[in-house]
Amino acid sequence: MKFCTLGIIVVLLCSLPLQSSSEKDQKKALEAKAKALIEEGKTIEKQNRLLDARAKYAEAQGIIETRDGAKASYEVDREISKRTKKSLEEAKQTYNSGKYSDAQTALSQASDLEPGNASVSYNQALCYLKLNDRAKAVDSLNNAIHSASDEKEKERLTEFRDSLLTDEKSGNLENVQKERVKQV
Repeated sequence: MKFCTLGIIVVLLCSLPLQSSSEKDQKKALEAKAKALIEEGKTIEKQNRLLDARAKYAEAQGIIETRDGAKASYEVDREISKRTKKSLEEAKQTYNSGKYSDAQTALSQASDLEPGNASVSYNQALCYLKLNDRAKAVDSLNNAIHSASDEKEKERLTEFRDSLLTDEKSGNLENVQKERVKQV
C-alpha cells in the first residue's frame, strides 16, 4: 500500500513541471495571438480605419494584456481624439460663416470617429435646424440626450427637443438658435 501511495506521489510530482510547462506554452500561445491581433490592428490603422483598429487592440488586450497592446490602444485613442477635435474646429468655423451643410459634414466626420459624443450630436442638431430639417435635428437631440452624462444637461436637451416637437418658442429654443457650435 505504501508503494502504491509513493508511486502516485511520484507521478504527481513528475507531472507538476509538465503542467507548469503547459501553462507557459499556453501563455506563449496567447501572447502570440495577441501580437498577431496588434499587428492586424496596426495594418487597419494605416488604412485610416481607427475604430476598427481600436477594436483589434481591445480584442488583443482581452486575450492577454501586453504593453504593446496598451500602447497601441492609447495611441489610436489619442489620434481619434485629435481628429475629432479638428473636425469640431472645422465645423465651428463653417457654422459661424453660415455654411451649415459643410459644418454638418465636419460634424458627421466627428460622429463617425466618436459615436455617442453628446456635444457632437447637439451641434448636429443645431446645423439641422439651420438647414430646416427638424426631424434630423430631433434625432440628433435624442442621440445627445442618450449620450449626455450630466442630468442637468439631459434636462436641458430634453426641453429643447420637446420644444421642437411641439413647435413652442420657449426661451430655451430662442437662446439655442443664437448659440454657436461648441467645441468638446
